[in-house]
Amino acid sequence: MRCAVILVAGLIFAGCKADGPPSPEQQIRAAATAFVADCARDDLPAAADILSEAVQRSFVAAGSDGCEQILGTEPRSARVGAIEDLRSEQFATVAIDGGRSIEIERRGELWYITTPPRSPGGRR
Repeated sequence: MRCAVILVAGLIFAGCKADGPPSPEQQIRAAATAFVADCARDDLPAAADILSEAVQRSFVAAGSDGCEQILGTEPRSARVGAIEDLRSEQFATVAIDGGRSIEIERRGELWYITTPPRSPGGRR
């Protein structure tokens, strides 16, 4: 009986271990997708939490236009595209379909968007 319990416990832990933590690509995509979703819902405080501290200030100053200025397109039509570049599992460039590419940086265990809002009338 004791061997059976150890065997089952071992299989359970082995199964959990097989999946492992999310890859950097999965984490990057999750951060970008969360930002787009928060913007599409007009949840600006939640969207601001995914931005680096330096970008948060200009995002808040841009008000309701901040999301569009970062994404380069209206948030409700934005879609996260390909990860264009991943550098040393610390920095990444992610395409926003129909918009512009955004920069994402890993700080500790989390990924933050470091692309500042463009000023109104700025190039996309």
